[in-house]
Amino acid sequence: MTITGPTGIPLASGASLDKDAEWFERLLKQHHITVANTSAMRTDLDIMKQLGRAFRGEETLPDSSDVPHLFRRALGLDFIIKAICRATKTSSANEILGKLGLFSGVDVLLTDAGPQSTDRDLAWEVIVAALSCCFTTDLRFEEPDVLCNYEGTKWGSACKILYTSKRDNQIDRIVGGAKQLELSAANLGCVVVNVSNLINHQKYFGPMPGNSSEFGSFRSPEIPQGLLKEDLTGIVENLDKRSLITRLTTDLQTGEDRIKTRGVIFFAQTVCGVRAVPMLMTQCDWYVFRRIAGVESSYFNILNHFGQTTLPGVLVCP
Repeated sequence: MTITGPTGIPLASGASLDKDAEWFERLLKQHHITVANTSAMRTDLDIMKQLGRAFRGEETLPDSSDVPHLFRRALGLDFIIKAICRATKTSSANEILGKLGLFSGVDVLLTDAGPQSTDRDLAWEVIVAALSCCFTTDLRFEEPDVLCNYEGTKWGSACKILYTSKRDNQIDRIVGGAKQLELSAANLGCVVVNVSNLINHQKYFGPMPGNSSEFGSFRSPEIPQGLLKEDLTGIVENLDKRSLITRLTTDLQTGEDRIKTRGVIFFAQTVCGVRAVPMLMTQCDWYVFRRIAGVESSYFNILNHFGQTTLPGVLVCP
């Protein structure tokens, strides 16, 4: 199977996948980190190299290949690599580089459904930190999870992943982030929640019925983007908002107000096919339950911009 795509579609993650993987391998080597040969990370880096060559027509994939699965792995890891690459050019680079050991082998990708693990949780913290340090200063991996300076405010991000569709468990996890934030050194902050584990990824990019060598494709990126927004909205709407807001704003044990958590950012990511071209799709929603202005709104808008627009267009290896 040869992967080809029409001209005129911006896809930095296609022909450059192998180059991005090689750049990341060099970065890991520079920091004395060895990727285990039989590990999930080794497999995903090799997939990136294979797909990069196939996208340029230099290699043919076996017809039995699960192309959607391969691209979910490859583009998911490529997004992390791009975030790290961008972060290495910032004043907080050393904080991000200090977490490279996470990528020595374990499965940390968030664009495929997987079980809860400390490594995946930490990977989400690294992604949020890498995005944040592109427009903040003095970033550190401190409580609530990521602490930085943004427009003169000590801003905290509590990073959470939802692994279950059980509403009570989801609320407990989000509120846990608010608790961390309230006890941290941050002046203000938010809970940044990744819900990609709850997305039906096959809906966006899966094999055609009766023909596993062909995959479904949308006519334009606006269609899957709208579907992803609907999925994300559905997850948020499923929450018991009265219970969530009460617990986010009040410590039910002491009756004291929780004032630092200014909102919840919900983040979803998947891979879709658009005119036969695999593309990474990102959607962010800012769930606001109190009046916000200035720094809070600004932080969300710029985080959303980097996650949804800027990073997917970054060329790690020009």
